[in-house]
Amino acid sequence: MKNLLLTLAGLFLLTSCEITEKVNLDEKGNVSFATHIDLTPLLQMLPSDELNKELPIDTIFTAKGLSQVDQGYSEGMLEDKDEQELLKDFNFHVKMDKTSGFMNMSLTKKSLKEFNIYMRDLDKNIDRINQKRALENKSLPDSLQKQDVDIPIFSTPQLSYNGKSFKRTGKLRMTKDNDLEQGDIEMDEGLENLIKYQLEYTFPKPVKTVSDKNAKMSADRRTIYLVKPMSEIMKNLSAYDFEVTFE
Repeated sequence: MKNLLLTLAGLFLLTSCEITEKVNLDEKGNVSFATHIDLTPLLQMLPSDELNKELPIDTIFTAKGLSQVDQGYSEGMLEDKDEQELLKDFNFHVKMDKTSGFMNMSLTKKSLKEFNIYMRDLDKNIDRINQKRALENKSLPDSLQKQDVDIPIFSTPQLSYNGKSFKRTGKLRMTKDNDLEQGDIEMDEGLENLIKYQLEYTFPKPVKTVSDKNAKMSADRRTIYLVKPMSEIMKNLSAYDFEVTFE
């Protein structure tokens, strides 16, 4: 499995991929959070003989467990101790056959307060580690320099809920900061055809109104779906902020 996961990681930003931020809010205000990555387009790029050797796969593991798939390799996924620590509360589920697959990163259910604190701390810790690495890299040759933290966390939202309404705010971490220059935006718009990021939020009661008019709802009005083109997200980092009221 290790070889296949590493190959998929190398292809991840070379082909189109669909990423869904899934949040489930229960009656008590507890939050289940997951990042779901569709691996199907990546699998279609791999030779059939490699797939035949590795597949099917259906496994659940932790960040630490992933790093221990093979103790002998030096450039494995999430081998870095900082990255393991950042993702220690997540469980990974990878399921693949010859035609389709996904990776799901789920966070242990937390109260709304615990979730918001966790996401704020996660955001700060990623930035802290990257700043430390940038400082250390100044005195190191290129061959020894460390890259920015490379973990599949694309969003660190903040959520609020009072029984009558719900609000989501937060930035997408696919962008490096909140002060993108025009040149950066024009360059990153090339990602529009590669990455599709979307939200899927499920609530304990039917939704009455959604602030974003592009939102679609499930038949029972308890789940909303939001999809934005990457070019809009790059220009407006609040593109996925929304509010709902309940019936």
